[in-house]
Amino acid sequence: MRYTPLALTAGLLLGTAVAVPAQVVISPGGPVRQLPLHDGWTVQSSAKAPAPGEQISTPFFTTSGWYPTTVPKTVLAVLVDNKVYPDPYYGTNLKSIPGYLDGNWLVMKEGSPFRDPWWYRLEFSVPSAIKGSVVTLHFAGISYKANVW
Repeated sequence: MRYTPLALTAGLLLGTAVAVPAQVVISPGGPVRQLPLHDGWTVQSSAKAPAPGEQISTPFFTTSGWYPTTVPKTVLAVLVDNKVYPDPYYGTNLKSIPGYLDGNWLVMKEGSPFRDPWWYRLEFSVPSAIKGSVVTLHFAGISYKANVW
């Protein structure tokens, strides 16, 4: 079966936002087929990847230096998994993560890596046999909001 490349990126507009389980739902007039999109994601801050979504979402866009991950996962969880920050659930490690503030606050601290939006990017292929079919990109939910290309 031939596959057609299709790139997907989601720019999440909060540092603590999470990309949740995603899938492509294909219904070519027959039974509905699903293509899970759990593995193979990369994540990077828009401050370090300033290209526009139209460019980041093109096939074969270079993501060297981006953090590999699976979804669902918050930006902080991605960074902890990639050893950028220590486990925030151990001791007082949470206080050592940039942007941490004691008490209630509504505005992200200046200099926090979570102040800028973050890109979640996945490149995947769908079968060419579905040409002319209805294809739906289904997210089980996104925390807060996202731009999807």
